[in-house]
Amino acid sequence: MKRPAIKPPDPAIALWRLIACPFVVPESIHRCRLGDWELIDCDKAGCTMCGKIHLCCPESCPLTHYEGRQVCEVTGFCVKNIQFADDEFVDTVAYIRTPYVPAHRTIEHEQIEYWIEDVLCSDRARSSIQVDISKRNTRTAAIFTRIAKEYKANLTPLNLIDVCAATAYAMANFRLPRLMDAEWMNVIARRCVDHAVFFCRTFLDALKCTPPAVKMHGFIIGLLYLMRAGMCICGNVVIVPYVQGLEDVLPSENQIKSVFGLSTKIITEVENVIKLTLRSHSREHLMAMGFEQQ
Repeated sequence: MKRPAIKPPDPAIALWRLIACPFVVPESIHRCRLGDWELIDCDKAGCTMCGKIHLCCPESCPLTHYEGRQVCEVTGFCVKNIQFADDEFVDTVAYIRTPYVPAHRTIEHEQIEYWIEDVLCSDRARSSIQVDISKRNTRTAAIFTRIAKEYKANLTPLNLIDVCAATAYAMANFRLPRLMDAEWMNVIARRCVDHAVFFCRTFLDALKCTPPAVKMHGFIIGLLYLMRAGMCICGNVVIVPYVQGLEDVLPSENQIKSVFGLSTKIITEVENVIKLTLRSHSREHLMAMGFEQQ
């Protein structure tokens, strides 16, 4: 019986391992972060901490949308391109605007980027997060004191481990805000901007009328807050993608009006607009618009 041929190792990967080793931690216990990867080739990267190799593939890459394409966040390699017909651009056909594509106001990429970075990366956004952290610390201290007093009232010996565990359990349902460095915040902001630009270019084209100019700002910020958990319709068609880590770095909803001058109802309003607009569309139509399954 003929044995299957053994695929020779990639020389580029082998050379990179010789240069990068030794590695700090074993591959089996390390969770690679974006900053740990080093580019080996246009579609290959290696983790400088554990030596894990990333090969670009649509099924395994962490993807982000850019101008209708899907790009790997690790290498920047475009793993999925827009498919055009051979005769898509011709000069022998008269274009007639159909009722389905109404004239509407567009939002420039730079404007979306400015609004999102203002909520995530500006000084007032960092001050808002600091206020949220202070409120959580105050709440934690109050709960710790209450539990300690209950121990004392019941004449139970005070065990700090038990009190801390009870405090952590009581705080489990409360958000844990985090004040991240500027580089990490810029990474999250760019990811959110790419999602928002793709959403506006696909969703707003399906609207019979667009939000007024004065509401565009609130529409984008409401969309940003929806990215904390994402939104799917028709079972598993992702309309608004989930952005990992966003919930911990966004200012709390009750500070939207005081810090950014926007209505606290924008999140619910944007969610309702999206659902009301897309509820009449089939799964196949949504997929054709560019939305993907979860």
